[in-house]
Amino acid sequence: MTTEIEVTFNSTIPHNSQLFTGLELLSRNGEINLKYHLNKGEAPFHMVNVLINGKKCIFDFADHALIEEKEYQEADFYVKRMLLKSDQSRLPKLIPFGLNYSVMTKNKFLKYLFLKDRSLTRFSIRYHKLISGLLGVSDSLSNVDVVDFSNAPLNIGKIAFRARLWNPANNPTQWKKEERVALNSERIEILRKLKSTYPSESIGGIEGDDFSNELCPDLVIPKMLSSKKSYLKVLKSSVIGIANQGLEGSIGWKLPEYVAHGMAVITSPISQYALHGNFEEGIHYLSFEDTDSCIAAVSQLMSDLDRRWEMQQANALYYKEYLHPAAKLREIIRLVDEKSRNLNLI
Repeated sequence: MTTEIEVTFNSTIPHNSQLFTGLELLSRNGEINLKYHLNKGEAPFHMVNVLINGKKCIFDFADHALIEEKEYQEADFYVKRMLLKSDQSRLPKLIPFGLNYSVMTKNKFLKYLFLKDRSLTRFSIRYHKLISGLLGVSDSLSNVDVVDFSNAPLNIGKIAFRARLWNPANNPTQWKKEERVALNSERIEILRKLKSTYPSESIGGIEGDDFSNELCPDLVIPKMLSSKKSYLKVLKSSVIGIANQGLEGSIGWKLPEYVAHGMAVITSPISQYALHGNFEEGIHYLSFEDTDSCIAAVSQLMSDLDRRWEMQQANALYYKEYLHPAAKLREIIRLVDEKSRNLNLI
């Protein structure tokens, strides 16, 4: 029986794109019947309401791990991006969304959404491949098309680490200021140590803006190399990728982008989060606590080519089975069906 799905959304943040892409691909395959509804103000901007065979599923794409109590109680299931294993074990309606990154596919509804609401014109342009390409729109069909946004593992390649800095002055909350200072410091330290240790093998830097130009001008990526298309070339020429944590302890988009490109991964600790399948330390990634342990992990993978190759192969398989947008949404639909039966909701 074909699965019936209705998506009601009120936000156009790129965090939603993997959800939309997975559903669109399943619809194209004839696996689901899909309907969209735009309803501004219905839910917090980081949430999307999805009916799966009549079951209300709240998709929460926030950076933080907080479970919104009101939405959890009102939903049949709560699909959480940053889902702690400790929460999953105590709250039966929780389902992991897993690793999230910006990835798109053709979508007529979203492409012509501006006809329903002119304020969404800039969003709709993201789904027009030619126009978004001509305008150089980041996170658009011209540079994150699912058809192009993956790669088979390479035998020889670079060590990739591109990052952005967060200006602490842009947030009034003291702990968030301190978090941004710490994240910035770690990213700068890792890049400088990486470039000094592996000057010819490393490729990366800091995204340019007024803040980073003042703080670390020696690490800023030249403007001509800072586009998403340039970043895609970096991914397709690399064998190792480094990712440190995102805001509020989240897993950033870099890690799944590395997995999608069959790279070995070195990351801040992520074992506290629930993901799909068995995404295991030592098999899919190595973790680090500080700059020295990060560089030590790089050295380990640079010297042990067999282990690196095994990790690359494991990540390529994980992408195929759990991270590709269609595979991810297929797994979530399966979990909703399985939990519905276990909780006697059918």
